[in-house]
Amino acid sequence: MNILKPFVFYLLVVFSDGVLQISSIEASNVSISEQKSKTISLAGITEEISRHGATGSSGRTGHSGPTGITGPTGRTGPTGRTGPTGLTGPTGRTGPTGITGPSGRTGPTGPTGRTGPIGVTGRTGPTGMTGPFRFTAPTTELVTDLNCSNTLLPNMVDIICEGNANGTIINQKAFLCSGEIGKVTMLSKAVFDTSQDQNVTCLISASFANSGVGTHLIGMGNDADGLFFKLSNSTFVIFCKSNNEEVTISQSNWSEDPMDGTGFSGVMFDYTKSNTFIIQAKLDYNEVNFYIESPLTGEFVLVHQIKNANEYVARSGSNLSLQLIALVANGPSQMKVSSMNFFINDF
Repeated sequence: MNILKPFVFYLLVVFSDGVLQISSIEASNVSISEQKSKTISLAGITEEISRHGATGSSGRTGHSGPTGITGPTGRTGPTGRTGPTGLTGPTGRTGPTGITGPSGRTGPTGPTGRTGPIGVTGRTGPTGMTGPFRFTAPTTELVTDLNCSNTLLPNMVDIICEGNANGTIINQKAFLCSGEIGKVTMLSKAVFDTSQDQNVTCLISASFANSGVGTHLIGMGNDADGLFFKLSNSTFVIFCKSNNEEVTISQSNWSEDPMDGTGFSGVMFDYTKSNTFIIQAKLDYNEVNFYIESPLTGEFVLVHQIKNANEYVARSGSNLSLQLIALVANGPSQMKVSSMNFFINDF
């Protein structure tokens, strides 16, 4: 059933920004069905509005209200946690070394400290080896035929040549030369008749050729006995004869100083240079000493010692008539002799 419109306009109540506004809406051809209606009550006015009426046209947009005041700034939030440390980058290249600065000046020398107290005397060490000695000609008896003047005169010696050999005296020096088959011997004219317990000494200055062959001999003796320095080919030795029995002691086996630079004298013996040799013996059953002059000090170095007492059955000389001897054989080789001396004295 249709109901007649009792009103031409309906009231629309709107709240805008908290202010009550009332607008009119024209309802043309509005039908109210028999469905349930909703009653709105406002200031004593009741209208029935159909739930499904037509939508009215939109009204004009109202003026924008004033902007609200800005609210207070919010509190700062908590600081975030520190992130992990990044990886270390590669080490840079080392720069060039700077130039060295100048050296500082030397400071003044400090004062010398006080001398400390003298320490206690140490224990006495063992007695060292016998050192070299300076030869002094004996005064008890000096053989007049030969002297220490480093002169060698033709009337003092005999020179005997065999085969291809020769010997001569020039400017008071003897030159002895031997070929491959030959021998030259120089003997003192004087024959020294000695006795037991006498001390005999011969002193000879000579140099040997470095030929590598032949025999060279200097010393004192006779056909059966003798004490000598000997160069055999290129080997220098000490050579002894007693009643035709021969003993040879090589340089490396000399008892006191081998004269090879390792001994206590420090001397490196060179037989090709002029050297002075001493052989000193107490005849019969007694010791024999062999010396060579040191070019470093001018003193005579004991190089070897033979001790006969209580050691050897043979005597140091069966024939006590001795001569000075220099010999070269089976060369080709030669030797120069500057002086020959012989001394006898009693102990």
